Amino acid sequence: LYSNRISREVFPGIIKPLIWSVNVPLVNGAWVKLLTEIIGPNDIQPESLAGCFYSRAYFNMGALGQVFELLGLPRETLELLMGIEVEGPERPSFKPSPGTYVLLPRMLRFALQKARFGRQVDSFWPAMEQEFRAVRSRPVADMDEGQLLDDIDRLCPLAKEAAYYNIVTPLLMQVYNRLLQGQLGRLGVDFERFDLTGGLEMEPFAPNVRLARMAQIYNSLDDDLKAGIRASAYEQLATLPEAAPLRREIQGFLEQFGHLSDSGNDFSHQPWRENPDLILQMIAHHVPAEGAVVHKVQVKDLALSPLRRPLFKAIYHRARRFRWYREAVSSLYTFGYGLFRDRFLALGAHFVRRGLLAQKDDIFYLYFDEVRQIVRAGRLERDSLALARERKAEIERVRDVAVPDILFGDRAPALAPDPGKGLKGIPTSRGHHTGPARILKGIQDFDKLQEGDVLIIPYSDVGWTPLFTRAGGVIAESGDILSHSSIIAREYGIPAVVSVPGACQIADGTLGTVDGYRGKILVHGS
Repeated sequence: LYSNRISREVFPGIIKPLIWSVNVPLVNGAWVKLLTEIIGPNDIQPESLAGCFYSRAYFNMGALGQVFELLGLPRETLELLMGIEVEGPERPSFKPSPGTYVLLPRMLRFALQKARFGRQVDSFWPAMEQEFRAVRSRPVADMDEGQLLDDIDRLCPLAKEAAYYNIVTPLLMQVYNRLLQGQLGRLGVDFERFDLTGGLEMEPFAPNVRLARMAQIYNSLDDDLKAGIRASAYEQLATLPEAAPLRREIQGFLEQFGHLSDSGNDFSHQPWRENPDLILQMIAHHVPAEGAVVHKVQVKDLALSPLRRPLFKAIYHRARRFRWYREAVSSLYTFGYGLFRDRFLALGAHFVRRGLLAQKDDIFYLYFDEVRQIVRAGRLERDSLALARERKAEIERVRDVAVPDILFGDRAPALAPDPGKGLKGIPTSRGHHTGPARILKGIQDFDKLQEGDVLIIPYSDVGWTPLFTRAGGVIAESGDILSHSSIIAREYGIPAVVSVPGACQIADGTLGTVDGYRGKILVHGS
């Protein structure tokens, strides 16, 4: 039983062969490590936990469901933890099996370990950042093919460890958020309206804040200079002395956020540091989000009894702590994972010089073992030029199709040509909004989005957040209640519905309504 309800958040969008063959050992390997901690030694292989259909990732929920059933948990536990609504006539419940009691000591030990996981994050985060920066400092331009492959092999275990933390941290954040949600519910307070991040140092992980600051610098310039900057490329700023403060800010921004892209789990996407012209245009066309942020309920506003206060404060501080951890670990993982890009592109350039590929980016259409074979054996048995061309054509064939949520068995059925009129997803930020639909396939399409438009995106990632200052509502084909799209939408007070299959098939410019209460999307005139 394969499902892409979670995988389209973890491995979003189209998955190229190289990305698939690198990500599966990293991410699924981290999942195997987590499952082994719970159930003990097993024969689960990372490749058995996922399948690739229509060039998209699907998780094998049958295999995962068997593990959860062994623990006495519902098969849908992972989806519940990820904040995805599980439909059905009965609410999933805990039903212990004989195997559950056998595993109980191990499960208790696991729970105690994870109760102290914050301490592990505190030591892991600075140490891994140092490791990743040491990798980045090694110049790939000076490496031959063998050295590049060796460097990639050294990076893999680091990225796998970071992937483990990038899985466990948000899961624990979800647990603490649910506990806090229950406490707030007893006080009659809506969790979505509660201020969880006030006072936290979130700016290092929030590109919108620094973009707004750069936009203020830009707007303080005289009109002629602003017109000149709008018509210039980033490199031309060096010829404009009056623009020096803005250029320094952009350099700092790229150092801090240059690793971000449309997808932090796909290193074939161009990161911001490779396209400073895009950042310059985002600054010049920035729309401030004045008045958009809604009032949040503060802890000081709560009427806590002396008996309830200690438990509430303990849960509250854990939830806040793991909210920060989630952003810190996610940012670190994206930074480290992005280091694969430079190394594989450098290998691609070597292959182009040897006549094995037409362009260096074509390396993304080879599998990792094929890349390894080219380096170690000199070439593939098949023509690598033709192989990359065929795979690229197949991906383009399925790029814009609406794919099913669930697949039974290992064979993919024929694709449905039309997602239909009725679209539904998970409501993650309340409100209603009606406006023209704008389908953006990447941050480079930002100039299509006008103020008040309904922003439709294929998946959720921190790299999409600069768009939210313009949007009146947000629809995402992937995501959950704790995805970046959902969190930013709630902060800006705009309705959002995520995990909406076929949303990107809506015709651009069509009038649509986002119902952030019921999770429904109404396409007018369709």
